[in-house]
Amino acid sequence: MALIERGPQLAALSQYLEDTRDGSGVLVLVAGEAGSGKSALVSDFLADVAVRVVAGSCDGLSTPRPLGPLIDIAAQLEVDAMLPRDQLFAAILDALARQSTIALVEDLHWADDATADFLLYAGRRLDDLPAMLIATYRDDEIRSNATLTRSIGEFARLGVARRVSVGSLSESGVAALVAGSGLDPAEVFRQTSGNPFFVTECLAAGSSTPGTIRDAVLARAALLPVHGRRVLEVASQLGLRFEADLLIEAGGADAGGVDDCVAQGMLMTFGTELGFRHELSRATIADEIPPIRRATVNRAILRALEQRRGIDVARLAGHAAAAYETERAFRYGLRAAQRAADLGAHREAVHHYRTALRFASPQPASERATLLGALAAECMVTDQMDEALTAAEESLQLWNEIGDPIKVGAAHIALEYIAWYLGRGDLALQHASDAVAVLEPHGPTVELGRALTGAGTFEVDTADPQHGIVTLRRALEIATSTGDPYGQSNTLNSIGWALAYYYGDVDSAVTHLEQSLQDALKYGFGHLSGRAYANLATVLVDNDRFDSADTVIADGLRHAEDHDLTLRWVCITSVLADVELRRGRWDDALADAWGVLQRAGTMAVGHIPALTTIGTITMRRGEPDAHSTLLEALQRAESAEDMQRIVPVTLALAEEAWLHRDLHSARSSIRNALSRNDKPLTVHHRGHLTSWATRLGDPHDVPAGTPSQIALEINGEWQQAAAAWCTLERPYEQALALIEVGTPTALTQAFDILDRLGARPAATLAAERLRSLGERVPRGLRPSTRGNPAGLTSREVEVLQLVADGLTNAEIGARLFVSDKTVEHHVSRILGKLGVPNRREAAKTAQQLDLPTT
Repeated sequence: MALIERGPQLAALSQYLEDTRDGSGVLVLVAGEAGSGKSALVSDFLADVAVRVVAGSCDGLSTPRPLGPLIDIAAQLEVDAMLPRDQLFAAILDALARQSTIALVEDLHWADDATADFLLYAGRRLDDLPAMLIATYRDDEIRSNATLTRSIGEFARLGVARRVSVGSLSESGVAALVAGSGLDPAEVFRQTSGNPFFVTECLAAGSSTPGTIRDAVLARAALLPVHGRRVLEVASQLGLRFEADLLIEAGGADAGGVDDCVAQGMLMTFGTELGFRHELSRATIADEIPPIRRATVNRAILRALEQRRGIDVARLAGHAAAAYETERAFRYGLRAAQRAADLGAHREAVHHYRTALRFASPQPASERATLLGALAAECMVTDQMDEALTAAEESLQLWNEIGDPIKVGAAHIALEYIAWYLGRGDLALQHASDAVAVLEPHGPTVELGRALTGAGTFEVDTADPQHGIVTLRRALEIATSTGDPYGQSNTLNSIGWALAYYYGDVDSAVTHLEQSLQDALKYGFGHLSGRAYANLATVLVDNDRFDSADTVIADGLRHAEDHDLTLRWVCITSVLADVELRRGRWDDALADAWGVLQRAGTMAVGHIPALTTIGTITMRRGEPDAHSTLLEALQRAESAEDMQRIVPVTLALAEEAWLHRDLHSARSSIRNALSRNDKPLTVHHRGHLTSWATRLGDPHDVPAGTPSQIALEINGEWQQAAAAWCTLERPYEQALALIEVGTPTALTQAFDILDRLGARPAATLAAERLRSLGERVPRGLRPSTRGNPAGLTSREVEVLQLVADGLTNAEIGARLFVSDKTVEHHVSRILGKLGVPNRREAAKTAQQLDLPTT
């Protein structure tokens, strides 16, 4: 059947394919409602292309197969689909890079997490890929898939995606489609609203008023003989497309009805496969199967699949559960969950663990406890912290009943981390202590080493840093002696953190953190890698080593995104927002902080840095909601009992009081923080608090380990401090130091900096002090000229100018003394802000906007 009213879409697809001839790839998102003809459009386009085509589709069943479409595509590219996830992604891209290719993923709205991750992975590398990636999806269902929604948003930010919208037919289009059928075109249009699939069902039913599409599908199925209808029920449980011989085998005595289904148009042939014309048809048939018949059908399918080699265990798990085969559903569910977790399809892992749990009651308590622990771990990864806590507590209870102290200790360790992420510091500390108490009598085990790492980390941050380091070094000895690379990496991370923040030994801290990162990457410990990236970036940022931090942040974000590490993405993006705040790139900082709040979900501690950044910037801009935002951040930080998060909020609130001339409140905030003896202060935080005490007329000696620029402030050497802040590229701190210098020249310079930042309260303070000296206050910049028209930061403008000059990432990196990956990070942000797909268009836009140089 010829396509109707799809000329513009076909032309767009042809143009996008043509755009790949320069070796740069493109991702095309073909969107429309169910039945709009997305697959028909793509099939028609592919029929005339002269390049290699590979394709796979996502499942519309209850739980998608992890990497289902990629496994299909891998087979067509002769790539081993059983490779580990990272290697599989790389191998598929290598295969696509060898020749011009179109890779199609159908029904993306049903995609598992790992498939969505692959598209992001490929999307970031399209510049060097002579491939056209096409993904079809229902735009009216995409919101139910949070991972995919974020991915599509990321495609837009990166500027790599093209959209092709497939809408309904017009009334004249419907008339053309039903011409010669004897049906009233106007009535068909009224009944179907121009949906092509619905129109074809009306044609098949021979009626313009079939009632509903469901009735039309069932009416067509009713024309089949009994064995045809029964085999159609089997087909509906196999999915949208399936092996023809599997349907025949599972259909048993009714298999002869396959030909009747094809003849009636209920099933279609696709090479060696059969399938439904549309998922709506399959779902309609499936919904009509009585429960007992459904179980019988799935039991027959399960028996047929079990006789085959290489069957995806997720299929076995789904059919076993639907057949109520208790033992098989439990075993296959466990295996499917473990496989999904290994592939990074964490939502699917949670589903399979939940399914296995439904059938777990006959199993021994030890197996149920292990299952609950695994479910808790995957719920934590997918930011379902409340369910993670419940599952982990039930696991602990079972291990206590069994009386296995090693497993009890391990369960306490798991609960420690979950409680911390929930912002329940008291509960986390209790589980850390309980883990050590339970495990200590049983000697130096892997579990004891890991328990000591948790306990030592809490000691460092909340009680006694000196004793905490001793505990951590003992944990490292045990991890080394027991051959536990996970424990070694995790402990090195904590030691590095302690050395930086409580001993001021930054170089040694960086060495420990880099070793932790290398070990985690070497052994494939995704979350430990993410933790190392986040902590290393934080240490570098807090010590104003911004260029090194840029590289770590860019690498860390890519690692977190490529491995679906939401928790670590939140942490690293919080560090990115912080460094942007420090550099005066406040709009970027706000955008990233709001992004953290959107993704942090139930991870309470993830909200605190973002709220602090938002509250600090809005306070410095004089916006009305700043105070309530900072108070919320403080309440969450106090609940988490984390001074690392409490002090930055305290400093922001003191600054706010100072800007409002409430010196009493400002002094009280600082004095209270400095006098706290329930929690240790880092050398940085003690230095910052002491600096503010000096500014507020409450002088102190310089604490040991205080960074030099802060020490200058404490000693009242404000001019030298301002120069130091300028060298470190921290304009707001430079301006505040200049205010304290108090000369007309310094105040004028401070006003100029603050005005450019949009820091109205501090600029007003500088202006007041100028007037008190009898000096003229500068007029300042008009709001319309504070930024460039594209909203780029000064560094992004600099990078864009070099892109416009035709420099490569390596050449730009050499010019700016940063890594290629840092440049890549900047270029991605620039393309997103300009709304252009590639460097060539960015250069054109730069010329049109006449952006300033830096």
